[in-house]
Amino acid sequence: LLAILWQPPWSSKLTGDVILTSSMQRLSTKLVSQLYDLMELVHVNHGTVISIPGLEMGVEEACSGIQSLFLYIAVGALCGVFFRRSWSHTCLLMMAGLGWALVTNTARIFTIGVGHAALAIDLTHGVLHELLGYAVMLFGIGLMASFDQLLLSCLPKWIHTPASTIPSVAVPKLAVRQFRGIGVGLAGMIVFLFVCQLLDIGALTANRKSIDFFAGDSIIDVGSNWLPDQIDGWEIREYRRDERSNVSDLGQRSDVWVYAKADREVTVSFDQVFPGWHELTRCYEGRGWRCQQRGIVAVDGQGTVGVSAKLNQGGDAIMLFAMLDRGGNALSPPQEWDMFSSLFHRIRNRLSPRVRASLFGAEAYQIQVFSAECDEQTLAGLLRQSLSAFQQRLGDEA
Repeated sequence: LLAILWQPPWSSKLTGDVILTSSMQRLSTKLVSQLYDLMELVHVNHGTVISIPGLEMGVEEACSGIQSLFLYIAVGALCGVFFRRSWSHTCLLMMAGLGWALVTNTARIFTIGVGHAALAIDLTHGVLHELLGYAVMLFGIGLMASFDQLLLSCLPKWIHTPASTIPSVAVPKLAVRQFRGIGVGLAGMIVFLFVCQLLDIGALTANRKSIDFFAGDSIIDVGSNWLPDQIDGWEIREYRRDERSNVSDLGQRSDVWVYAKADREVTVSFDQVFPGWHELTRCYEGRGWRCQQRGIVAVDGQGTVGVSAKLNQGGDAIMLFAMLDRGGNALSPPQEWDMFSSLFHRIRNRLSPRVRASLFGAEAYQIQVFSAECDEQTLAGLLRQSLSAFQQRLGDEA
């Protein structure tokens, strides 16, 4: 099992499991889009986001079912141990988990879109969303069991190692007989936690459209005048506001300023609101960009630092971002976004609003600067000026 838990560092920035799940996110979104094309369902597919009239589905790692890949791999490994399959049989079963995860994830996204378009059923949140997830998970486990039987009937007999020659590293059936009371207790605990989770989600979403991640309304009413008309020779060409659901990985609301100088453009965005640190590079990767390099950059001479990322999607681009709390104080970014920092921030951001606010802070706001036509030094200057303007506004609001 240690071989399953090990996450190989296939990249200087991301571990192997992140690379694999990101690829599966993009592939499953593409497959769903092709199915919608066959159904002549009007939609737009950009990256890992599918927009249907009245609904925008972000196929995000946390809620898209893509993490079920590791469940299916674990099921394949446990099945091989429990039924004493051969090494070759068990490895094929675990590898099949990749395909079944893709199938079930595609089915889940497809069902959400069809439910909205054809039946006017909202499966994006709440109890129905959770039940759909569990139903798809059980369906995937059934596919794994079916594939196990298919391997038994299709693989040559000489591949199946006799049970007597397999080292007795685990004897699950004997363990169940000897510790039947423990097994019943664990089963009861799992059922109890499952019911508690459904009741908790039902209470959170009762008479609401989505889950509340904050104790109160944390959205700040930002206006076009929050940034100056001109910054270091750059003049505002456009201002717009993007509204999303509060479960969107990009934030519920983004205020966007497009600055221009000669034939070059820079986009400055104020995104809100997040329960803690929000690693924006992951969002760009979800939209189809490749993060070639991530680093920490000094924003000003007072110790404020942000994150710089070099991106590529048919062409090169640079993105810088920093985060502030409600009082305008800059948040410190993690030096590296890896397995450990990702796990820490995920656990922290999933705490209840009151507990999280007392331990770490209630909410966070993000400022990003993006351009495909400027160097990092130019963008750092724009980020510094924008950050200063937002800090002053947030200080006045506080």
